[in-house]
Amino acid sequence: MIAHLFNAPIKEDETAVGVGTVGSSEAIMLAGLAFKRKWQNKRKEQGKPCDKPNIVTGANVQVFCLCKTAGQGDQIATTISV
Repeated sequence: MIAHLFNAPIKEDETAVGVGTVGSSEAIMLAGLAFKRKWQNKRKEQGKPCDKPNIVTGANVQVFCLCKTAGQGDQIATTISV
């Protein structure tokens, strides 16, 4: 539905995958979850542990939202001064 709304160039035999959000907090949370899955899959392929992901951000981002995302996804949030 979203792909058609934004006129995405998909063929009839293809399926678009994606999501739309209303606010930036939701977008950050979904992106954090997607990044975690991508990171886990890469680590599994490499035969490395994938049970303790770490999100490192500057203090100038939406810290509350990232910490909440990390807490829900069993991730470690580290904030550094910029």
